[in-house]
Amino acid sequence: MNINWKRIPKVLHEIEFEVSGDPDWTPYGLTITPETEAALQKSNKLARRGKMQDEEVALIKGFMRQFPEVPMFYNHLFNYYILAGQLESAKAIAEESSKAHPFYFYNGIMQTTLWIESGADLSGIPALMRHWNIVAYAGGRAKFENHEVLAFYLIAAHYHLLIDEVRAADMFVYFLEVMDDESEHPNVKAFRQKVDRMMVLHKMAKSGRWVKK
Repeated sequence: MNINWKRIPKVLHEIEFEVSGDPDWTPYGLTITPETEAALQKSNKLARRGKMQDEEVALIKGFMRQFPEVPMFYNHLFNYYILAGQLESAKAIAEESSKAHPFYFYNGIMQTTLWIESGADLSGIPALMRHWNIVAYAGGRAKFENHEVLAFYLIAAHYHLLIDEVRAADMFVYFLEVMDDESEHPNVKAFRQKVDRMMVLHKMAKSGRWVKK
């Protein structure tokens, strides 16, 4: 694919980082055993459903106690609570994660998600996310998994849509679309639809063909 660099956000012109599809536990000093891997897969699968029984929530919490050195379970449980609309529970898990694993990549993403979902003032988000410089956000780390980059820049697109900077949102989605193996991701497709819809509305508003009812 030929990349239109004019559609890539400026911040991404100024940094270099490597993206890999292989899990990298190095930033957390982890050695993942088959038992841990099985627990992670089970936890992630449950959390993505958006609806769990009490015993299934308890299972993920059990994994958190069994593998306290692994921060990913916090993110799985957080995502479940967000999908279930349980913001107070999501907030509690995000706070626990920040205390137990202060350098976990997803802590800032969880906090930003809470700000967005709760309707709170969004002005502090760019600084928290180091103004969308993923390397600065990760404390200088320059190697990321696909899902980390995906989550980080989907949050960027979401934020810019909320503050009505549709062109910037389009640029972040476009970046994900030209990343290897990400253009077909359902979340990227969903945000492309949102951005395109907003761009059409903006054009209609400028042309006078759209009147707010």
